Amino acid sequence: MLRARILRSLGLYIVNKDPEVFWLDVDVAGLQKLRHPEKYKGYFLTLKRWLSEYNLVDPDEALEEAVFVYSRGEGEGKTIVLMFYSMRRGKVYKVVLAPLKPGVLKTLDGLLERAGWRRKFLLDMKPARHLSLTT
Repeated sequence: MLRARILRSLGLYIVNKDPEVFWLDVDVAGLQKLRHPEKYKGYFLTLKRWLSEYNLVDPDEALEEAVFVYSRGEGEGKTIVLMFYSMRRGKVYKVVLAPLKPGVLKTLDGLLERAGWRRKFLLDMKPARHLSLTT
């Protein structure tokens, strides 16, 4: 059974690092690359269209796609993290992260900023809590 998920988190970073250093940063942050990301194609199409509409990426910019699994620790649930990245002059220049679970991006943001990634945009929406009022 396929479960539809809504993207609630998005981060845009300027990285400007050699690919080897970039992939080391990703690994140290705890992201593990999925080998078969095909089932997330629809998310990538929607995300790229949205990024272009809001001028966060150039519509003609060549963006590579990657899908990762992130877990905060032993026994914790796993989260899918979608990533676009672009190359400029042989370096990874721009990265867009979109976890499928709210709250994960805030954790990743701290790790990546300590690695030298510069945040340009961050949106992390959590679902509203239901309040019950009694009289």
